[in-house]
Amino acid sequence: MNEERLGVYPNEMLARLWADILEQEGIGSFVKPEMGGCGPLRHNSFIPDSLFLLSEHIFRARAIIVESPGLESESEDESAENADA
Repeated sequence: MNEERLGVYPNEMLARLWADILEQEGIGSFVKPEMGGCGPLRHNSFIPDSLFLLSEHIFRARAIIVESPGLESESEDESAENADA
C-alpha cells in the first residue's frame, strides 16, 4: 500500500478540515507540513500543509472534494508554479 498526496493547503487548519471530512467518509489520512524545521510550536497560519492518504482511496477522495465547492486544495501544478516564482 502506497500513500499519495491529495493536495496542498495554505495552512494546517484547512488540511485538517479535509482530513476530518474524509474521515467521516471512512477515508483515513494524515497531514504533513511542506516546510521542514517548523517544530511542534509552529504558527500554522502561514505554513502550507499536504494531505496524504492511501493510493487506493485517491479517486474517491477527489470526488468528495469536487462535491464541496470552495474548499478544494491547490493543484500540484499550481504548487509547482508558486514554488518557481
